[in-house]
Amino acid sequence: MTIPDLDSCCSDAVLRGSQVDLETLAANRERDPIGSTSREPDAIAWESLRDFLVLRSSEDALLKDLAGVLKRVAFRARTRILAEWDFGDCMYFVVRGRVEVHSRGRTLEVIGEGGVFGEMAVVSGAPRTATVRALSDCDLYRLDLADFRRIRVRYPQFNGALQTLINSRLPALRSLRGESPALRESELPGSLYF
Repeated sequence: MTIPDLDSCCSDAVLRGSQVDLETLAANRERDPIGSTSREPDAIAWESLRDFLVLRSSEDALLKDLAGVLKRVAFRARTRILAEWDFGDCMYFVVRGRVEVHSRGRTLEVIGEGGVFGEMAVVSGAPRTATVRALSDCDLYRLDLADFRRIRVRYPQFNGALQTLINSRLPALRSLRGESPALRESELPGSLYF
């Protein structure tokens, strides 16, 4: 299998039309590909970001910066959110609903409220190696790559929290690939997981 080029990855993501920025929804309800919502977008309360396990012990300044750059998005049940070989241009925080992460015909994980996904591709810069789809209607916060890079440099504890999360997910993917699930001390996250 070959890795598709960046243009085809991005084109596929645009053509899917399943991701909807809630600000765009409010302005363009008639063109909304997933249906309209009665909720108007509002500012993200930075205090609410402590509900995410990966952010639970974060300093207030990090949460305030994140609240200023996160984008609210919504997906309907059974919608593909990420696909294998997609360019890793963002990561997601699950506000409401559940998503399923799968690769090679096997479910790797079901992630619910307070969970995070898509972090490995933004950390590594490599294409995604798993598909994520909504199991139910979902409200998510999306952290775009440029904002991720800025936050990551400014707040080293965010890096530490993400590395802990990545290390917890590596054994499942390694096992799926037929490798020893034990982590090697020198192992880097790379593109091993969505």
